[in-house]
This record gives sequence, C-alpha cells and structure tokens, in this order.
Amino acid sequence: GVSIVLGAGLVNLLLGWYLIRTGRKYASLTLVADGRHVLADFYTSAGIVIGLLLVRFTGIGWLDPLVAGVVALNLLWTGYRLVRHAAGGLLDEEDSDLLGRLLEVLQPHLSQGVIRVHHLRAIRAGRFHHVDAHLVVPEFWSVERSHELAEDLGERVMKELSVEGEMTLHTDPCHRIYCRMCDLDDCPIRREPFTGRPRLTLDEAVQPDMPRGRP
Repeated sequence: GVSIVLGAGLVNLLLGWYLIRTGRKYASLTLVADGRHVLADFYTSAGIVIGLLLVRFTGIGWLDPLVAGVVALNLLWTGYRLVRHAAGGLLDEEDSDLLGRLLEVLQPHLSQGVIRVHHLRAIRAGRFHHVDAHLVVPEFWSVERSHELAEDLGERVMKELSVEGEMTLHTDPCHRIYCRMCDLDDCPIRREPFTGRPRLTLDEAVQPDMPRGRP
C-alpha cells in the first residue's frame, strides 16, 4: 500500500511540476493553480508515506499526526498564495514587476519629442497585457503628429517587452514646463536650454497628473 501511494505521489509531482512550468510560460493562472493543486496531492501522499515509515521504524505513534499537521500547514499556505494572487488580479492590484519592465523599455525612447510619461497603468488578463499611459509631447505639435508618435511608440514598446497585448498612449502638451529635460532640436518656443534628462522613476510614471510648475 505504501508503495502504491508513493508511486501515485511521484506521478503527481511530475504532473504538477509540468503544469506550473507550462502555466508560467504562457502566463496562465489557471494552469499554475491546477499545478499547485496536483502538487498538494503529492505533499499529502508524501506525508502519508513519511508518517507511516516513521511510526514503523521508531514505534512512536504521535509522529504520524505530527507529519499530517505539517502537511496541513503547507496546504494552507499554498491555498493562501493562490487566493491572494487571484484576488490581486480581480482587484487590479499594481504589478510592480511589470511596471518596472515597462520603465526599462520606455527609458531609451525618452528623446526628440517623447518628453515624459505619467499616469502609467498596466493590467494583465492571462497572456494579454493592456498598458495605458499619458505621453507628454511638445505643445506646438499637431494632433496628427502626436497621434502618429503615440501609436508608433506603443507598438515598439509592446514588441520590445515581448508580451501579447496593447499599449494606449494619450498625449498631453508640455506647457513649456519640461524645457530643461527636452532635447527636441527644432523647438521654436523653448524658454530654457536643455540641461539633461533625468531617469524616469516609477513614482513619477504612475502619477496621474502633470506637475503644475517646473518639475
């Protein structure tokens, strides 16, 4: 009986590992949850085998319920993590890792009219990612030019991010408060010389509003 339980447990171990690996590859929470569930069956089988063997070779009867208690705590922790992850997705919880990757991809593009980015939001539904942000562009640009830049930048960012999804960029005029960090060559309304472009931080990128005065 112990051999049968152990064999079934090893099969569940391999199946659970495969499901989790596949779920992470395709960003499928359902597959990851299934994998965790199958692994829970493995932990249960392992606890049964270990508990019985300990009692068999030591003669100490309370070791079996002790092992069962450890397995139960592990199952509770696994369930908590799954529920916590699922609840975060339902409540549109901020995905710091995804936002950090977006910042790294956006940083090299902050040049020649792409002045700053704010109100950055990212939502993931399975493999699909939807990114929304406000792009600060020169205030004298036409709507058509700003729109073309926003569409091109959104496509490039999602391609470089290597994920399935879309990026929507809303354009905001600079109001000449970003002159010191704007390197646009042919700006006819510049009131201050370009001095440098500070690195875009997560705190700045997720701010909903532009600064009222000089940043």
